[in-house]
Amino acid sequence: MRPALAAVAASVAVGAVVLAGCSASKDEFTTKAEAAIIAGFADDLQVEVTATCEEPGSTAVGSTFLCDALQGDVVVATFVAEITDDNEVVLTQNP
Repeated sequence: MRPALAAVAASVAVGAVVLAGCSASKDEFTTKAEAAIIAGFADDLQVEVTATCEEPGSTAVGSTFLCDALQGDVVVATFVAEITDDNEVVLTQNP
C-alpha cells in the first residue's frame, strides 16, 4: 500500500491556503499547511496521513518551508510551502 500511495500522491491537490486575520505567525503558517495536507489526502485519496512542517525562518512574502505527509514513519510526499501574502501560503508537491 505504501509504494502505491507514494506513486499516486502527486494527485493530491492542496494549492493555496488562506489564513484568517491580517498577519499570520510562523506557527499559524505551519499549522494550516499541515491541516491542508491532511485534508488533501483525505479528500483526494481517502487515505489517512499525518503531516509535519518545519517552521519558516520568516513570515515575509517569498519565504519557503518544507512539509512532509507521512503514513506511520514513512514519508509519502514532500511539499514546498511558500508564503505568498501576509496570510496565505501555497503548497506545491516537491518531486
